[in-house]
Amino acid sequence: MNKKIWILSAALLCVAVCGCSRQEEAAAPEADANQTSSVAQYVGKYEGFLPAASGPGIQTSLTLEEDGTFVWVSDYVGEQASVFTEKGPYTISGDIATLEVPGEGTRYARLESGSLRLLDQNQAPITGALADMYVLGKVN
Repeated sequence: MNKKIWILSAALLCVAVCGCSRQEEAAAPEADANQTSSVAQYVGKYEGFLPAASGPGIQTSLTLEEDGTFVWVSDYVGEQASVFTEKGPYTISGDIATLEVPGEGTRYARLESGSLRLLDQNQAPITGALADMYVLGKVN
């Protein structure tokens, strides 16, 4: 009798362990799908006119690619040799895009109804009289 109880207990334990393992495996693709859909919301080209200390402004284009890379083009209006292109990887966490600019550091942006609001180094919106100029609108 003890042998039957022991075998039955072992069998139930195996079923329980296998069942838990399969639930965890099923949850992982869902998490990946959520991350993918989050990234899909960001993918595209954004443009805007950022303030500049040395001139009228910076015509800016930011393209977020599906492969997790970005291209940031800055054209300093009114200056010679004024177009600069930066490329690097980006990640998404919640509604924040983190852009790693090689040799320059990290930039942050928040997705807001079809646009990206550029954030400061503390991931807070830029404030002040020119705050609304730190928004890049999605063009495609």
